[in-house]
Amino acid sequence: MFPARNRNVFSIRGTDEYGWVQGFNPPPDYNGETCFMTLGKDAPGASISTSEHGGGEVCQSGTSVATPIAAGIAAMVLGYAKIHENELEEFLKDTEKQKRYKIENISGMTEFFKRLATEMLEKWSYLEISKFENKIASDATG
Repeated sequence: MFPARNRNVFSIRGTDEYGWVQGFNPPPDYNGETCFMTLGKDAPGASISTSEHGGGEVCQSGTSVATPIAAGIAAMVLGYAKIHENELEEFLKDTEKQKRYKIENISGMTEFFKRLATEMLEKWSYLEISKFENKIASDATG
């Protein structure tokens, strides 16, 4: 059984710079949830320094590139919720306090990713971190 088939694991696909699925991806499970995708083609490898490449940046492609990007998005969302925990509690009613904990499990993060994503094709949804950044900026300016 492959890890991506486990219902507690996200299967992340790689896209080009425009959010379109690339040929190196496995097909989606059309009986399951949407496949989440993020940048996975020719993504610059930050701080990659090897003598083989002269110490410069190296562009990499594949789901092995897209997966850590998606993990970083999830970590940023969880970190934001933790940092603003007190403010969230202040603004939420007692019956709604548990909602902020929902993103800490697979079903909650799936729902959050769905809100961040734009469906590019049936069952292929591109994670757009700019949606989250725009929401934060909008909330900050009132």
